[in-house]
Formats: sequence, structure tokens, C-alpha cells
Amino acid sequence: MRLYLAFSFFLYGDEPRILAWHFFGYSRFYEIFIGIAELACALLLLFPRTRTIAAICLFPISLNITIVNFEFDISAQVYSLLLTVMCGLLLWGDRKKTPFLTMVLIGIFVVTTLFYWWKESRVK
Repeated sequence: MRLYLAFSFFLYGDEPRILAWHFFGYSRFYEIFIGIAELACALLLLFPRTRTIAAICLFPISLNITIVNFEFDISAQVYSLLLTVMCGLLLWGDRKKTPFLTMVLIGIFVVTTLFYWWKESRVK
């Protein structure tokens, strides 16, 4: 799973316009910043010793991408959600190393997801 995440974010870090970045193309700095962050985290994921810090850094990035994809109805919703869940699973696997931070990040994901579903159910 760690290597799959690394490979996926290498692709997205190199080609940021695949997901929501067509919309964010107006902010070149944001596009470059997120791409570099994805590439750096993907590199860190390649090595077992640095996977925890990579997952900690990558989780908010992938959560941001997932939220943008759902909010703007971009076609890669399921895939970005899968990558975010995989980051969460990496964090969960390392929960003994960073228990508080892992719980906070996963809690943010759960609250964000529940809020989005609640918001969507009220719109329809």
C-alpha cells in the first residue's frame, strides 16, 4: 500500500492538472506548492523509515484534494477518497508512534466526511 501511494502521488505531483488543478490553475504558486509537496511525500513513502512522517504530511494534502474533488464535482472523487483512506490506514498502522496526531487527523477526516454528507443531503 505504501508503494502504491508513493507511485500515485508521484504521478499527481508531476501532473497536477489531473485532479482539481485545472480549477486551481489560476494560482500557479498553489499548483506548484501542492505538486512539490506530493512529490516530496511520495519520496518519503518509498523508505519504510520515513513512511510515518510521509503519511502525516500527505494526509492533509490528500484530504484537501478529496474535499475539492467532491465540492466541485470533479471526476476523480472515488480515487482521491481511496488515496486519502490509504493515507489514513498508514497512519492507523503507526498509531503507536504518534497516537494523538493520528487520532486528530483521522478525526478531522471523519468529521469532514460526515459534514459533507450532511450538507449534500440537505441540498437535495
